[in-house]
Amino acid sequence: LPGLRIAKRIVAGANHTCVLATDGTVWCWGDNGWGALGVSGGIQADPVQVVLGATATMIAAGGAQTCAVLSDNSVKCWGRNNKGQLGNGTTINSSVPIEVVQSNSPNSSWKTVTAGQFYSAAIRSDSTLWVFGLNEMGQLGPNLFQGIYLLPVEFEPGSLWIDIKAGDAFCYGIKDDFNVYTWGNNLLGVLGT
Repeated sequence: LPGLRIAKRIVAGANHTCVLATDGTVWCWGDNGWGALGVSGGIQADPVQVVLGATATMIAAGGAQTCAVLSDNSVKCWGRNNKGQLGNGTTINSSVPIEVVQSNSPNSSWKTVTAGQFYSAAIRSDSTLWVFGLNEMGQLGPNLFQGIYLLPVEFEPGSLWIDIKAGDAFCYGIKDDFNVYTWGNNLLGVLGT
């Protein structure tokens, strides 16, 4: 990494990779077809810095989108947004990080984020889980209709979550009862049921 920065977390999307450095900066490289690197231009063979406006505390990479939780407890996402996976109320791709919008709870405080192929999910500081993007195979949860969610919606209202990880079209989550829960596409048995 430039400036001899020390990496503390690495994530990989379908065709791009990003690193969170110990100083809170984020660096990405690879395919930038939809802006997944957080900069304009095409393929980048060397790490380029993502301008976030604050330091990052965690990052996640999906199919062609990237998200970060920032030190101000906001979540910003960038890249492909054809299915609303950036959570900003549009389907417009963005090479500039934009804040995830929550219309029913503006300026929410977030603690973790994950990203799948065409969707993303985040846990708020109150331990509630919120999902956005495409729900064609139940990856946003069994209680939501199939379709696209352009803004975050709560997953299982009233439930509390410790951690969440997204796969292609499936999710794994740990609830506050310390059990692992899975949902979404189980075509290859990835849900472990």
